[in-house]
Amino acid sequence: MEQELIRLGFSLAESKIYIELLKNKFMLAGEVSKKTMINRRPVYDTLSRLEEKGLVGYNLSANKKQYYAIEPDVILRNIDNMKESATQILPELKKLSA
Repeated sequence: MEQELIRLGFSLAESKIYIELLKNKFMLAGEVSKKTMINRRPVYDTLSRLEEKGLVGYNLSANKKQYYAIEPDVILRNIDNMKESATQILPELKKLSA
């Protein structure tokens, strides 16, 4: 499944972390790090990128972030948004190559 997510534009770390969060509901960054075998600092960076993409959220509990995966349907919405953006800039890109 990781490879399929990579083909959709995920990095290897993003795919591992997203899959792990889908399996485990709520996890602290340290738990994510242990389960995925990715060092803690890159885990925080990757969780932040996944948040920006709308794929991960978090709840605060005892001043700690408990991360969770957003439903996978958001992947299709993100792809639809990218397609719409590409469609809008395509005419300008074509002019550049003419």
